[in-house]
Order: sequence, then C-alpha cells, then structure tokens
Amino acid sequence: MNQQRAAAANLQQAQARLQDARATSQELAAGVRPETIAQAEAELARNKAQVALIDAQLNDTRLVAPRAGLVAERQARVGATTVTSEPLFELIQDGRLEVQLTLPETDLEQIRVGQPVRLTSDANPELAATGRIREIAPLVDAESRQATVKVDVPRQGLKPGMFVRAEIVVTTTAGVTVPAPAVLPQSDGSAIAFVLQPDETVVATPVEMGELLADNRVEIRSGLEAGAQVVVKGAPYLNDGDRVRIASDLLDAPAAPASDG
Repeated sequence: MNQQRAAAANLQQAQARLQDARATSQELAAGVRPETIAQAEAELARNKAQVALIDAQLNDTRLVAPRAGLVAERQARVGATTVTSEPLFELIQDGRLEVQLTLPETDLEQIRVGQPVRLTSDANPELAATGRIREIAPLVDAESRQATVKVDVPRQGLKPGMFVRAEIVVTTTAGVTVPAPAVLPQSDGSAIAFVLQPDETVVATPVEMGELLADNRVEIRSGLEAGAQVVVKGAPYLNDGDRVRIASDLLDAPAAPASDG
C-alpha cells in the first residue's frame, strides 16, 4: 500500500540520519568542546526517537488477523482511512458458522450457554443441523425488549447469509411411543387406545398424542405408562371391556419410552 511504502522510505531516511549522527558523535568525542558534544548527543536522541516513531507507523500498516480463517467479507480498501471502531474484514474461523437469534426477555430464564439448538431451513427441507448456545447478550434492547443469542453451528450444508429456523430445547419430559394404528381419534378431538388387562379384557384409555415419529409411531405424552400393551389391529372394532384373543399380530410390544423436547 502507498502508506506502507511511504513509511518504509521515511524509516530508511531516519536510519541514515541516525548513522550520521552517531558518526558525528564519535568524531567529536576526542577533544571537542563539551557544548558541541552535548549538541551532537541531543541530535542523536532526536533521530532515535524519529526512527522509533516511523517504525511504529510502519507496523501500523500491517493487518494481522487474530486467528486463522476464511475471509467472508472485506470492508477495507487500499488508500482508505479507517478508525479502530470500524470492521475491516469478516472471517469464518476454522469453517465454523454462527447464528444470531433474538429472544423475548421473558424467555431468557429458560436458556443457558451450552444448550442445544435445532436448525432447519425452509429452502432445503432435508437440511438439519444442531448447534449450541455460545453467548447470551448481557443487555436487552430497550425498545424491542429482546436479547441477542449467539449459537455456534457446524457447516453441514449451511452457508453465511442463509436464513434458518431455530428451535431451542428448553425442557425434556419422559413419554412413550406406540404404533399409529393403536391410537383412535375421537369425534370430540380427543384420542383413546385400548390397553390389555390381565383378564384379557381391554380398557379404552384416553391418551394425549404428541408428534408423529419415524416408523409410523406416535408419541404419547400422557395416558400410557411404559410397558403397557395396546391393541394395534382391529382396535376400531372394539368397545370398552371387550374380551380379546391374544395373538402375536394383535398386540403391540410394550409401549416404548421416548423423550419430548
């Protein structure tokens, strides 16, 4: 850069003057009047100070990144003047990305550093990544009453500038899963499952459904305990209290534990 070349030239000139001053000082050291020697030593000190100043200015022309990474954006231009508060470059450190979220102040008590965050994209339904909260802003915006939360995420198909949806897991509760055909929706919006009793009768048990999971299973948030046996085939034809014949394809294996985020 022009500033760097000018600083280097000034440094060379100052160093030359410094050498001349040293030579003059050495020549005058043998028998010259004290005031002349003092004047030469003062000139030597001024030249040393000038060299130090120009050397510092030359170092200021070098830009060094605080850590290794990929340059994602450059604001600095050759010959431009900048101040310490202005960003010069934006780096992606070691292939890492950051997602910034804004949360209402009422939700801040439910999150903490290190908490997992699920990320999805409307543009790519197959994209799914998991990040972790790295930093929670100490201040809440006075107007919006929201705070910024920074999340570290792996690249996994994500690119800088993309928009993603984030879901923070704040609580975990235990639940069970059963095959979807074992759950019978009712006309009033509720749902039941027929649970086998020790005397081979069935009881219509109200259940609260959660999410539909893989392998055509459904999450049961309440109403069933882990290990309960429910009717899978023929359940729509049963009534509460009916006696059933146990067959290997009539009953599901015991309800399996699951976790709900």
